Amino acid sequence: MLNHYNSYLSLLIPIFLVLVVSSCENLDEENYDYEVLAEGCLSYFVDTLLWVGGECDPNGFILEDYTWVYGSDEIYNRLYITGNVDSTNLEMNVRVGGKIDTVFAGGMVSPLRTYFKIIADTVYAVNTDQQDTTFFEFQSLSIGDHGCFQIPDAGTQVIRTDSVWTTVWDNYWDCYDGLGNKTPVPEINFQNNMVLGVYWGDNCRYSGCSNMSESIQDIYLLNDTIYVFVGELQSLGLCAACVEPLHLVKTTKRDYPVKFLWNNSSRMSI
Repeated sequence: MLNHYNSYLSLLIPIFLVLVVSSCENLDEENYDYEVLAEGCLSYFVDTLLWVGGECDPNGFILEDYTWVYGSDEIYNRLYITGNVDSTNLEMNVRVGGKIDTVFAGGMVSPLRTYFKIIADTVYAVNTDQQDTTFFEFQSLSIGDHGCFQIPDAGTQVIRTDSVWTTVWDNYWDCYDGLGNKTPVPEINFQNNMVLGVYWGDNCRYSGCSNMSESIQDIYLLNDTIYVFVGELQSLGLCAACVEPLHLVKTTKRDYPVKFLWNNSSRMSI
């Protein structure tokens, strides 16, 4: 009887070992499904040298104060992130998993050199102690759709008072009614609202049928700062008229500092 038991046990042990090894291999494949995995603070890099030309770093998402979870051990002052990444986790500690690649970058701040970048498959927050992100609803102001706003200088603006709004209207609005009077400034309740503006500027660099580009994609509050993420400059139509593209939105008024972030194609003109 004992011999039969030992024979039976000897058959079970290899099966058990196969099951254990298979489970561990599957677990490894699940946890290490990326070529590389890095952890750090997700930021958006904007190089001021783009204003004056010359050697410059590419604009885009970067990982700062990062460490490699696995896949590499090379550390530079930043790690470029492309691929499946957006503004959702900006200024948060994240893990980025994907394929490793390189980018040639540098300028006045750092020498031209080859940096690493991750073509991200996944970006997810890892620090639950950080403040929650509060997204704001916003409404585009259609006043730019008529091409009446003539704002010649590229830049951004935060308008929190009637007086500033009226000054902008007086200086840059160029449409009139049938009697030759400038059309009145739209009423904004600045007790509860503020206006955020993005301007691409003049010099006949742009043409179209309208100067309205609904490029502001997200507005959110994180760690006592309001972030405004600006997407690509949209098509302005096939007309040949010179226009000054802009996007003005109305959103909830909050007395926090505002930081505008652009993607590459938008930043080229601002």
